[in-house]
Amino acid sequence: MTSAMHDPTLIEYVESERIAREYDGYHAGNPLFELDRVFLAEVLPESGLVVDIGCGTGRLLLDLMGKGHEAIGVDLSHHMLLAAREKAGKELALVRGDMLALPVADKKAHACIMMFSVLGMLRGKRLQEQALKEAHRILRPGGVLALHVHNRFKRVAWGTADIFKGFVLRLFGGQSAECMRNYRGLPQLYLHLFSRGEIRRLIDFCGFRLLREEAIRDDRSGFMAGCTRSWGADGFLLAAAREG
Repeated sequence: MTSAMHDPTLIEYVESERIAREYDGYHAGNPLFELDRVFLAEVLPESGLVVDIGCGTGRLLLDLMGKGHEAIGVDLSHHMLLAAREKAGKELALVRGDMLALPVADKKAHACIMMFSVLGMLRGKRLQEQALKEAHRILRPGGVLALHVHNRFKRVAWGTADIFKGFVLRLFGGQSAECMRNYRGLPQLYLHLFSRGEIRRLIDFCGFRLLREEAIRDDRSGFMAGCTRSWGADGFLLAAAREG
C-alpha cells in the first residue's frame, strides 16, 4: 500500500466503516450516476476487461458485468469492498489496492474508469500524474480511459478564503487546496477541482489522446453545449485512448 503518500483526510475517509455502510443510501438518486452510466455505455469498448479504479461499493461494476464485460474493482477502502461484496457475491472480482500502484499487470486492460472525482482525491499534480500513468501502464495500446472530475469554475460551497488561496497558488504554479467542510461527518475532505484546460493537459502529458469530453450541467440534468461550457459546469466526463 502507498497510503502514506495520501492526504490525511482521504485516509480518514477510506478507513470509515460508516461512510461505506451509508454510501449507497446517501447517494441514492444522484443524477450524476445516471450520466456517467450513459457516458460509459457510449465510450467503452463493447467487450474486454474493464478496471474500475476507486470502485467504491461496486455500482458500475454490476452494470459492466451485466453488459458482458469482464470487470475488476480496485479500491483502497476495505469497507467499500466489503459493501460491494455483500451486493454482488463471489462473482465480482474485487482487489484492495491503491490507484498509485495498481495491482494489475501491464497492458492487461481494454479500459479503465475513474468515476465520481476519484482523481480529484489526490493532492498535488505529482500524484495525479502518477495515477494516470498507472492507468496508462495497465491499458493495452488504444485502450480507453474514462474519468470524471469536478469543475473549478462552478459555484461550490467552499469557503471564499479557499477560492482566493487557490487563485494565488495557481498564479505561482501551484495547485489550490480545496477542502469540503463537514462532509458526511468528517471535519473536512480534500478534493481537487480541475479546470477544463488543466485536466486536458494532464491527460495529454500522461500519454493519452482525448477522444471525447462532456461538460455536465450545473444541476446534473445532462450535458452542456457550446464553447463556453467550462463556466458553471458541475464537472467534466472525459474519454481518452492510450497512445504508445
